[in-house]
Amino acid sequence: MKVLGDDLDGVIYFKDKSIYIMDDHSWAFFAWEFERLKGNVNGDSALLHFDNHLDDVPDRIDVNGLKDAQTKEDLISLIASKEERRSADYSGKISIDNFIWPSFVRGTLGSMYIISPHKQESLVNWLLAEEEYEGARKDDFFQYIPKEKIEKVKRVYTFDEFDLGEFNQLAQNNSKILNIDLDYFNESDDLFEPSLMRDNKVKGILEQLMNACKWDLITVAISPLYCGGEPEARHLLQLFIESAGISMEEGVSVKV
Repeated sequence: MKVLGDDLDGVIYFKDKSIYIMDDHSWAFFAWEFERLKGNVNGDSALLHFDNHLDDVPDRIDVNGLKDAQTKEDLISLIASKEERRSADYSGKISIDNFIWPSFVRGTLGSMYIISPHKQESLVNWLLAEEEYEGARKDDFFQYIPKEKIEKVKRVYTFDEFDLGEFNQLAQNNSKILNIDLDYFNESDDLFEPSLMRDNKVKGILEQLMNACKWDLITVAISPLYCGGEPEARHLLQLFIESAGISMEEGVSVKV
């Protein structure tokens, strides 16, 4: 399911606004890392992750070549392509639910503030819990990402709970990255019966997020399937475009 077109994996870059828009959220990893390679964000950046899902699956922290990637092509090779996703043959590649921790492994991210209504407990809660679970290998995870960085991850369930002061405290003087998934605005758990927030509420939240501080980079995932379908996704994308003050004609396709 595509909104940005089927001739590419769907990544559009708006240079003047430092915004990347993508169909599939896995390409947020590419945007963060590519912008760091270009010197536009620094190491230990603070991420504000605004999403209906946590996207914190840890199964790609050891992707082959992850730490060594130094070019655009290197980064692209780490992510499951359109063809690989269609064939369901992308074991060992970064995908839509595991793209965040690899950027912690590479040192691009150093802290994170999550706004997600998802009922699932976050991985961080388990990692920092004192209880031990049979078969659990927390030490293995901490070999890739230091515990002190995991302690700099904060999670709330709704936008109303968002504390900008707390986010700024996490960020310190590091780069700030806003990561939005438009599926946050689908309040239904049934993919076939979407229920979008009212337009004025969606735009109000988006405008508050984008004006919360000076963002060094903004990444936006359309996630058509989780928005409830292409019509719903296109509608939410239009609301974002209006809120961000951009037009699609200003964007440049990133061949990935």
